[in-house]
Amino acid sequence: MKDVKVLPRPSAKAVARLRAQSRRTKDDPEMWWVLALGQAGRRDAAGALDSTSKFAALRPQDPRIAALRALVARIQSRPDQAVKFAEEAIAGGFDVFDLRLLLADHAKGRK
Repeated sequence: MKDVKVLPRPSAKAVARLRAQSRRTKDDPEMWWVLALGQAGRRDAAGALDSTSKFAALRPQDPRIAALRALVARIQSRPDQAVKFAEEAIAGGFDVFDLRLLLADHAKGRK
């Protein structure tokens, strides 16, 4: 289990702090990454998509973009898109438990 990686879970306080920081600091990709994760964790699909697009503009080849898009697609009840993006993220080298669980849930539902 030591090699299992999970996505960070930013608190509501951290998301609020990052939102405030994002007004001043536009060129910090890691801030946009964590903010998008926090927004997705709070089921704020619109906010997560906006932060993801800002992250993607700064790191266009980062496989975490697909991971964020998978999380948003899951929030939006678009399982086929969520699976597509999760597989893309994993193939790109971003293999985390959360994405594997998303794929397993989808496969279980399809039997």
